[in-house]
Order: sequence, then structure tokens, then C-alpha cells
Amino acid sequence: MIKIGEKLNSSIPSVNEALAKNDSGFVRDIAKKQFACGADYLDINTAVFLEQETEKMLWVVEHVLAVKKSAGIMLDSPNAEAVGAALAKFPLKKVIINSITLEKERVEGVLPLLRQYQTAIVALPIDDNGIPAAAGERFAVAERLIALLRENGVKDDQMFIDCLVQALSSDSESGVETLRFIRTLREAYPEVHIT
Repeated sequence: MIKIGEKLNSSIPSVNEALAKNDSGFVRDIAKKQFACGADYLDINTAVFLEQETEKMLWVVEHVLAVKKSAGIMLDSPNAEAVGAALAKFPLKKVIINSITLEKERVEGVLPLLRQYQTAIVALPIDDNGIPAAAGERFAVAERLIALLRENGVKDDQMFIDCLVQALSSDSESGVETLRFIRTLREAYPEVHIT
């Protein structure tokens, strides 16, 4: 099991404010605290900054690596250009891209990065029809996604399938369907990770 710290996300008001001010002390402190709590990877998401996302992502990665040179980094963005810029600039040893789906735009943006940098990947079983509710349908989408990743050189142990857990308050059956999906996925693909 790996632990991923998710406190460097620009949608968190205090983080957003610190990134807007280029407050390196704040970023380094958050990174130190997450590593002290046992985080193996830090998820970095600067997507709220839109046009400045790439610049902010590079800046945050730089400060995280100043805290821990061997840090595991999860590059979390729907913007493949921002992720690609970070991969090109920093010689990251432990890196996960977050994320890919079967949606055409995501596939076209992320697959070239996976082929070039051979990183690990968070994969969401979503296609152009959205998130499947039933475990069987979700598994069918996951199988297509796993096949596509394998075709592009991603090993099973580099894949992290996001189970897309939904709140029980919004759908009382979602918990049961998620557990069914996890069991089916684990039996079929024992080397693929689940997140």
C-alpha cells in the first residue's frame, strides 16, 4: 500500500491563496508535514489556475523536491501539457500521472506521455458515456482501459484503477457496487493496484 498526500491542491482555499502569492514557505511546510505523516507520494494539482496552471505546477514541484529530492510525485491535472512540462523539466524517479480515462481527449493527451516517460498512471473507468453505476459495466470499461494501457507499454503494476467511490448519501447501492467492482478487478488483474 502507498499513501498519497493530497494537501497541495489548488481547490483548497489556503493552498490557492499561498500559490497565488508564490508563498514557498507554505508549500514547503505542507510538503514536510505530509512526508512526516508517512506520505509516499504528494499529489500536486494546480488546475484552478487555468492559464497559469503549468507555471504553478512547475513551481510547486520544484519546492516539493527542495524538501525531499527523492519525493514521489503525483501530477494531477486534466491538462496533459502541464503534466508533460513537469515530466520534461524534472528527472522524477517516482511519478504517477493522475489520470486517464477512455474519453478521447484524455487518451490523446496522456498516452504519448506514458509512452515517452513510462510512468505509473491512475486510470478511471470512465468512457464517453460517463461513470457506469453497476459493477459489471464499470469492470467492462476498466478492462478496455487496462488493455489500452498494456498496448502502450504500461505494466499492470504501474496501473492504479480508481474505483470511483460515490457517497452513500447520493446512492445507497453505490457502496455494494464498488465492493463488487473491486472484487472482480482484483480477481481478474491481481497485479493492478486499486485506489
